Amino acid sequence: MVDTRERIPAVVVLMLMLIGSIVVYLLLVPPATTYKLLGINNTSTNAFSVPPGTFFKNISSYIGGYPQPQIKTYPIGTFGVYYSQSNSTIFTQASETIGSSIFGSSSYDLVFNNTASDTYYLYMDIGSVSGSPKLALSLNGSQFYTAFPVNNESIIVKLPQISGKKAILSITDYLNGFAFTQSFTLDSMKIIEQVDNTANVSNSVKVMTFSGIGDYFLNYTEIGSGNLTTYVNGISVATAIGINNNQVSLTLPPSVVSNAIQESGLSSSSTVLPLGFGVDFVPGKGSSYEIANAELSYKIPSIAPNSLTLYYNVNSNANNYALVVDVANIINSGDLTLTFYPSGQSTTITSDKLAVGQNAVILTPSFLSGDLKNGEYTGTVTLSSNGLIVPEYISIKPVTP
Repeated sequence: MVDTRERIPAVVVLMLMLIGSIVVYLLLVPPATTYKLLGINNTSTNAFSVPPGTFFKNISSYIGGYPQPQIKTYPIGTFGVYYSQSNSTIFTQASETIGSSIFGSSSYDLVFNNTASDTYYLYMDIGSVSGSPKLALSLNGSQFYTAFPVNNESIIVKLPQISGKKAILSITDYLNGFAFTQSFTLDSMKIIEQVDNTANVSNSVKVMTFSGIGDYFLNYTEIGSGNLTTYVNGISVATAIGINNNQVSLTLPPSVVSNAIQESGLSSSSTVLPLGFGVDFVPGKGSSYEIANAELSYKIPSIAPNSLTLYYNVNSNANNYALVVDVANIINSGDLTLTFYPSGQSTTITSDKLAVGQNAVILTPSFLSGDLKNGEYTGTVTLSSNGLIVPEYISIKPVTP
C-alpha cells in the first residue's frame, strides 16, 4: 500500500514565511517606524480620551516659516570661575626636644592620613639649640630635607607627595661634628594641609531646533589669567592658556550636536527638537577668570513656509465654541491665523497675544457651519502664520449655556 500525500508548492511556503516575518517585524519595531512602513504619515495620538462631539488633534509640525537665516540667543550669564586653595592645620604639638649623642640619634614621628591630591607642609618654630645638630626630615622612611637649625628660627617645608593613605613624618637629630651631645627644641610643630578646589561652573541650556540643522555657537568673554578649558556635553571645544581678556565665539562641533540629539531621546527625523547642551568652564591650577555675557546661539537656516490643514468634526448643538491652540515654542514672533472651510471665516491670534501655552478663542457657530452630518459640523481648519511657531495641539469644544 502506498501512502499518498498532497504536496504544497515551495513558492507558497516561501510566501507564507515572508508574510509571517513581516508581521513579526511590525510587532517588534517602534510604532513610528511601523506607521511609515504602512504608509501612514500621521503618527500623533490623542493625549487623552476625547469626549464625543469634541475635536482634538496633536500637531507635530511647525507653522509659518522664515525666508532668511536668523539667530536665536539663549543667555547663560556672567559668573566667576577660579581655582582656589584653602589651608587647614591637621596636627599641632606644643614643645618637643630632640637630641643626639655619640650613642645614636633620636627622632620624633608624626603620623597623619594622606590624601594624594592635597599638598602638605611642616611648620616648625625652633627654640633653643645646643651645639650644631643636623635636622633631617623623612617621609615613610625616605629622607627629603636636611638643615642646621639656629635659635628662634621658623622653618616651613613642603612635604613630597606619596600615594599611600598612611604617612609617617620623622624629625631626626643627627650628631654633627665632634661633640658628645647635641639637641634642639621645637617650641611648636604643625602639619598644614592645603586643599585644592576647582570651582568649575556647569550650565544646562535648552535649545529648540529644527531637526538639529543649523549652526550652534558658544559666545563669552573671558577676563582673568591662567588656563581655562571649555567643555560642551563633555567634549572640549576651547582651551585658554596664559592671560586672556578676549571675546570668544566658538562653533560647536558636529559631534556635540549629534550627542545632544542622541541624549534628547527623540528621533533625528522629528521636525522640532528640544536639544540640551551642558556647558562647563573648568579652570586650571591657580587660574582665576570671570566669564562675562556667556550665551549659546543657534543660527536657524531659512525655513520654508508651512501651513497645516486639519479635518474637524464637532457637535452642532452649541451656542458657542471654545478653540484652544497650545503652543510649545515661538521661534519667531508672528500672528497665528485660523481659517475655516466651508464657511470661509477666519480669526487671528495676534503676535502680542500669542503665547507659549494655551491660547483660547471663542467661535460662533457661523465659523463651523456649512457641512452638517449626523448632528455634527464637519470641515477643515487651516493654521498659518507670518512668524515661526511650534504648536502642540488644537481642540474645539462646544460651549453650552
